[in-house]
Amino acid sequence: MLKWSVVGSDHNAMESLQSQPRGEGETTVTFPRWISLLLRLRYLILAVVGLIYLPTKFADSGGDWGIFREGAAILFGQSTVTPLSLYADNPVIQIGPVALAATGPFALLSAELSRALVSTVMILALPGCLFFAERIARRLRPLSPWLPATVLVGGLFITPMWVQLAVVYAHLDDVLVLVFLVWAMDQLTLGKPWTLGVALGLATCSKPWAAPCIALAFALPWFQARKAVVTTVLTCAMCWLPFMLADPRTLGALASFRVRVAGGFLVWIAGVHSSQFTCLGSAGAAIARLCPGVNCSEDRSMGRRPRPGHRYSDIARYPDI
Repeated sequence: MLKWSVVGSDHNAMESLQSQPRGEGETTVTFPRWISLLLRLRYLILAVVGLIYLPTKFADSGGDWGIFREGAAILFGQSTVTPLSLYADNPVIQIGPVALAATGPFALLSAELSRALVSTVMILALPGCLFFAERIARRLRPLSPWLPATVLVGGLFITPMWVQLAVVYAHLDDVLVLVFLVWAMDQLTLGKPWTLGVALGLATCSKPWAAPCIALAFALPWFQARKAVVTTVLTCAMCWLPFMLADPRTLGALASFRVRVAGGFLVWIAGVHSSQFTCLGSAGAAIARLCPGVNCSEDRSMGRRPRPGHRYSDIARYPDI
């Protein structure tokens, strides 16, 4: 039998524990040896479980990876479309420039190899997010003895849904948003408004529908919240302004993109009872894009999403998608 003492790796949590007399705040939980070993290897276990899931979902999936590759090709000048007219000419690409830039190195590989590699990277991002989440929790509850077990059990429940996002739908932008938001929460608990603003800005620049998350900045005192908001706006401006200045149609094209919602979808159950609504004009659109049951599509006048295996430039050939 081993005793699991609550002494985290976070420096502040360590100092908090050391400053207390022994026995007055320290909680010790006794675990069997094998459970203690599992808890020590929790991040490795979560990574292995995620990678085991990958081949079971990979064969009949693909999601929107073709759109990511096409958007990255346009952004890096490998297409006939002008890079800074990317969003004006292709508003269906509701993927931020940060996510497309991250797609660039993967897009140099073949479609299948790049999807396998990016899916692996996205799966391995989950243990990383949980590591920072545990670090955040240790600042808030430094004496809790159950954090390692919570991370392991909770991570095992999250893994199937994370694999669905990373492999079946291949949404690199959503994974990046979650990674940046965990970083934002980490900086929030440290009281660092400047880096909090950078994290929120990068999340919004990965996926424009993450913009409502800027509200996290207001969890800080007002004078610090202003710094975070200013930094967020500046970060977003650095990423989005080049497209908007080079092609004034960009903002209007992105705002006119619509999500179609039918009865029975999660957002319908949540109260969004409109057959179509603009993505940038409704906070519910951010939820809709993350729900597997929502069919995201453009107006017929702008074309629709491509079938797997077809390039985005071929969308117009498939009016019934």
